[in-house]
Amino acid sequence: MTGSRCISLIEYKTIEFAQDQISSEEGESLWRQYGKKITVEFPSPVTNHRWRLTSQGWVGHLPVSEQFSVRVQPRVALRNLFGMLDHAYRIRALAFLEGLADCDSLHDFFDRLVKILASRVTDRIRRGLHRDYLIISDRLNAIRGRIDVARQIRRPGVIGVDCVFDELTSDLKENQIIAWTLWRVTRTGLCSDPVLQSASKVLRIILTSVSLTPVTSADCVCQKYHRLNEDYRPIHALCRFLLENVGPSHEFGQHQMLPFIVNMGRLFELFVAEWMSSNLPRNYSCEHQQRVQIGDAGDIVFRLDIVVSDAATSCPAFVIDTKYKVPDAPSTADIAQVVTYATLKNCREAILVYPQNLKRPVDTLIGAIRVRSLTFSIAGDLNDGGRSFLDVLLGVSV
Repeated sequence: MTGSRCISLIEYKTIEFAQDQISSEEGESLWRQYGKKITVEFPSPVTNHRWRLTSQGWVGHLPVSEQFSVRVQPRVALRNLFGMLDHAYRIRALAFLEGLADCDSLHDFFDRLVKILASRVTDRIRRGLHRDYLIISDRLNAIRGRIDVARQIRRPGVIGVDCVFDELTSDLKENQIIAWTLWRVTRTGLCSDPVLQSASKVLRIILTSVSLTPVTSADCVCQKYHRLNEDYRPIHALCRFLLENVGPSHEFGQHQMLPFIVNMGRLFELFVAEWMSSNLPRNYSCEHQQRVQIGDAGDIVFRLDIVVSDAATSCPAFVIDTKYKVPDAPSTADIAQVVTYATLKNCREAILVYPQNLKRPVDTLIGAIRVRSLTFSIAGDLNDGGRSFLDVLLGVSV
């Protein structure tokens, strides 16, 4: 269920609204729920008694109340946004997303993704959910498997036999991921009626044999696949995207509504990392979100966006930090950050990557470290933007 009134924003663009277009209660609720994602300036003499709203790099749908919601459109073309999503979540090669780039909005895109997920899961249900043996420990009226002697001795007065046995079950993590994802997406209020009915029906069937267990998007990338569950791989790829971008729930009267909101900075980082992993020359390797610990106890932790290394020696060639913003020039803080990362890796090339050309790009030496600001353009063809970026990064044609 979506709010009956919906206002539209564009990421990073300040949009004004008349004072009577948003009530004080709605404005305060928007600020309290999403203040870190949308800058809310209340009507005052400073704002000429108008509301000023600015999305800080987040796009999607945000329910504020049962009657009011906010929709934030990306500043990039939807086709390119979908292309970034395909790359970032390793969905492009799965083919079944054909036609999604023709969606009119993120709302439509979300609806189609849920429809695809429900259809894929339905196909798997027809063939039977994947099952495997789990070791179960339980107190039974009759012996099954082997007796848990140690536990039996500790509870001598309890009726029954403590047993340990193998049980063939479908209540496995790979099915719990699907159940939890379907449960969450059916509570966004963004699904069309036919898709909502289909997803809800599939969820009811799954819950007859699978527990509704909270999972995270990280669980989707920790699964092991084999010939019996290989078709779960694309299903889990969709689940990962949906779980990462369907936010915490909000209670509105009798209804629970979940926002669907994409962190464009995070998406840009994932996209650049995955594109480079697939397109770097073979003499280079690429690692995303490399963890570096320092200090005597290793309690100071840095996570580096992208580290490109020489494939033969494993020595870092470039340390890359993505910045989904378009300032006139890199900030001192951004430069200090990427130089710190390069120092940690003993690397002489520190790169700041932006989605558009800067008016005053940087190419300078700080000590022995060369700092450059480069562009991975997402305004036109994404592959062309990537190839141009690599040409400049490597100094050769690739």
